[in-house]
Amino acid sequence: MTQPLFFRKLVLPAGTACCRFPVLAAVVFLCAVLPSGGGPGPAAVSSAVAADDAVDDFNVAVKLYQKELWKEAADAFGGFLRKHPRHPKAESARLYLGLAYVEDRKLPEARATLRLFLQNNPDSANAADVKYRIAECSYLLNDLASAGREFTAFIASHPKHELMEWALPYQADTLLQQDKPREAAALFEQALEQFPKGRMVQESQFGLARAYEKLGRDEDALKLYQQLAEVKDSARAPQAQLNLAARYFDLKRYEDAAKAYQELIARFPESTLVPTARLNAGYALYEARKFDEALKQFEAAATVEEQAGTAAYWRGMTFRSLGQLDKAAEALTAAARLTGETSLGEENLYQLADVRMRQGDFAEAQKLYLAVLQKWPAGVHAAESLHFAAEAAFRRGEAEQAGTLTARFEKDYPDSRLAAYHQLLQGRILAARDGQENLEAAAKLFQQSLDSATSDKNPDAQARARVYLGRVLQKLGRHQDVIDALEPLIEQIAKVQAAGPFSGALVVAGASRLALGEFPQAISYLDGYLKLEPEGAMADQALATRAVAQARLGKFDGAAADLAVLTEKHEASPALPQTVFSLAELAWSAERWKLAGDWFALLTEREGAEAFQPAAYSGLAWSLYRQDQFAAAAQKFAEVEAKFPQDAARAPEAAYMQGRALEDAGQLKEAAQQLSAAFRSYAPEKPAAPGVEQDLPLRHSYLAGLQAARVLQKLNEAEAADKAYAALLEKFPQPVHLDRLLDEWALMNLQAERYDESDAVFRRLLRDRPDSSLADNARLSLAESDYVAGRIAEASRAFQELQAAENSDNDVRQRALYQLVKIGFEQQDWKAVDRYAAELLKRFPESDYRREMSFHRAEALLNQGDSEAAATILSTLAANPAETATPDAEWFPQVLILLAEARLQQKKYDDVEEIIGRYLAQFPKSPLKYKADEILGRALKNQAKFDAAREAFTRVVESETGRRTPTAAKSQFLIAETWLTQKKYSEAHREYFRVYTLYDFPEWQAPALFQAARCDEARNRWKEAVRLYEDLLREFPNSEFTEQAKERLVVARRKAG
Repeated sequence: MTQPLFFRKLVLPAGTACCRFPVLAAVVFLCAVLPSGGGPGPAAVSSAVAADDAVDDFNVAVKLYQKELWKEAADAFGGFLRKHPRHPKAESARLYLGLAYVEDRKLPEARATLRLFLQNNPDSANAADVKYRIAECSYLLNDLASAGREFTAFIASHPKHELMEWALPYQADTLLQQDKPREAAALFEQALEQFPKGRMVQESQFGLARAYEKLGRDEDALKLYQQLAEVKDSARAPQAQLNLAARYFDLKRYEDAAKAYQELIARFPESTLVPTARLNAGYALYEARKFDEALKQFEAAATVEEQAGTAAYWRGMTFRSLGQLDKAAEALTAAARLTGETSLGEENLYQLADVRMRQGDFAEAQKLYLAVLQKWPAGVHAAESLHFAAEAAFRRGEAEQAGTLTARFEKDYPDSRLAAYHQLLQGRILAARDGQENLEAAAKLFQQSLDSATSDKNPDAQARARVYLGRVLQKLGRHQDVIDALEPLIEQIAKVQAAGPFSGALVVAGASRLALGEFPQAISYLDGYLKLEPEGAMADQALATRAVAQARLGKFDGAAADLAVLTEKHEASPALPQTVFSLAELAWSAERWKLAGDWFALLTEREGAEAFQPAAYSGLAWSLYRQDQFAAAAQKFAEVEAKFPQDAARAPEAAYMQGRALEDAGQLKEAAQQLSAAFRSYAPEKPAAPGVEQDLPLRHSYLAGLQAARVLQKLNEAEAADKAYAALLEKFPQPVHLDRLLDEWALMNLQAERYDESDAVFRRLLRDRPDSSLADNARLSLAESDYVAGRIAEASRAFQELQAAENSDNDVRQRALYQLVKIGFEQQDWKAVDRYAAELLKRFPESDYRREMSFHRAEALLNQGDSEAAATILSTLAANPAETATPDAEWFPQVLILLAEARLQQKKYDDVEEIIGRYLAQFPKSPLKYKADEILGRALKNQAKFDAAREAFTRVVESETGRRTPTAAKSQFLIAETWLTQKKYSEAHREYFRVYTLYDFPEWQAPALFQAARCDEARNRWKEAVRLYEDLLREFPNSEFTEQAKERLVVARRKAG
């Protein structure tokens, strides 16, 4: 059976009866399955049940379970089920039995029992926990097919369950064992995203790294292994370190592999993996062509033969003086065979060790130094040999050996003249280990060495101590302390004005000045070094640091000049790529887009800058974008995605920005295609967890989907945009700003006159985010849709709720009141119009609707008979036409018409004629002129100016805009009324009949028929009157004239004989 990736022992809160299921208290579960009257476990059994032997058996089993006697508990619960299969506690016993089997590691029996429990109790409150435990059993049984199905079902059904913390990595490892690394990686990533500080983080990271290996995502795998290996006291750290080294080896990065194997040996000396690491380290060093160091691992050390003769010894020393170290070593080696264990032999061997040290053969040097010490423990070079043996061990990376040797030196030679140098070595060993504690200890040793050297008046040791102290303080980020430590040395350098072994202190101090933001001082130090040693060992670092300092000061020309020298003279410097990148970033921050782009471009073309190239390609694309070179930027963003498809941050961003660049270039169709493709490529396979779109790696996938919808809207492809919004929310169903997204989607459909689709989205907003600040807008839009669709009652109810709701914003409240006024107007509910218009004006006196609401309020007052109040409002509106409304406001021309009506009701006929004249002058082409004529006609009629009144009414009925309207019917009726007033019954009858015949308005047709019949009566045409009364009763049975018509019909029939 394959060893599982992990197995979790679950612990319940105190007091629960079950000891493995998290938050699944078996006793609580029993409460759910017991019939009414049952209790929570043995202590709460009712008296009716307590007498039951079966309950006693059950309680005994529970007690065994609580005592963690798993086998006995399982036997007891099994016996209970066999004896009492139909007992009310049977299913509770079955659950306990399954859990006892789990604890007793009888996984097949546990799984079968729990499956039967779930089958019998699918709606149990603990069904989710049981599903998880079944899947876990399948996983531990290596039944990967079942585990996969069961974990998939659990994850899909219970995405917010606390056991998701384990289910996700279990399912991911199941997929990994089934050779499905892509799906596994996605679940590991989901687990880390959902539970970034959970208890399975390290296991998920390790599993994710393995998945990345299988997917060929080597850099991602290496990064994860490195992170895991650095976790202190982690059980996974040694294996992660081994996997890291092995992956480097497979990638033919042999030096990195060797370093990783050696780090395992140094950091995990007790690990069972150390032998493997040692062997593999030797292989890695051999492949790196570091044969001497490889032999250190395979054979420990080479044998040294003694040399002969004083001449041979000096021959070797001469070669050393000439710098011909190979020949020096050859000679000294031969000399050693001859000198043996004499005093010269001691000197010869000591100098041979020195040559090997200069050659970099630290293992051989260490061996020779220790040989000197062994052969001449009281010799003149004993102390030096032990010291340099430790130095050699340190230089070859054997920190543990070096530490052992320094401790021996401190014990054997406490008063040596090398004490200060030895403290420096101890500090360097600690500093090489890094870590805050080691670095602090190293700084303390360097300071002690400095104090000792100062006391001993040893300027060389002082200088060395200051340099080492400065470097370790710099690692600690204590940059001011770096300056304080190095300043005395820098002052000496300034006095001498000559190159020396410690000139590099200027470069170290310059870097700290840079870190402190003291850019001019940094440049001064670096100028000093480059003046003294323009070709020095640290010239590349000096140029690099000075270039960055100048850029920090905005002196980009100077930075470019330094970079040019660095590139020309130090092409292979490891500082070059980092410097170019830093300068590019600084130029970017300074909005020097072209310069930033040029520097980013240098990195894209440079070999050896691979680590910076993803950022460089991206930076170049962004620089072009910022220069409004959108087409070129789109092309570069495409290159980023193509070159770095495994870069989880930059590839999605590049795909998204390619679409944005195309959009800004005006290529909307291409932009929509690219953004849609970016969304499809990088959207999660399953619906994302809430809020993940705010962070990498899914942020740009989300933005791509959103922008695709917006661009499609720009293209007036509303249906496609609607589908794009839907697809976005399918993958990201719970974004942080879901309400805004839904509102945007709904408004897009609304603007495209896709009202049903808009309403559906607004309803979704109200369902998913009912407490959103945008919910009132959604309710308003839906209410207006009801209004337009003729669902007046529903609309009115919604508008009333919105205007009264405290969480409605002012715009929504105003709009709701406005619509209530409109509804009241359409229903001729003048009290409602008056009430809502007054409310709007009171609550929002500066509202854009205030003038229109004043108009409607006046209209309502007028229709309620309060012509005085109406006239006051209307006069104010009419007096300030420029401030009242825009010229095209539909209601504004009616102000004077209503004012005329008010004056008519007040019988101020002269005012009526004046107002009508003003109206006709102000609106000579108004389509509402017929209404003015109707009011004028009534004013004239009331003054018995019948001919003039009929002329006015005739203009109404003949008006292009007024004919066949209710106003025209009314005017036609009033024409007849003027004739009737003059007792010209024939003319009146004719005009009444025109009302009945030409108009389809019962409110005027019925009275017209009644009045026509009265005219017949006046002319003694009783039969005709009878016919008209009968027509009225038949055609308008609900008319207000029905009762009168019935009475007159009786009279007319009698008169007609």
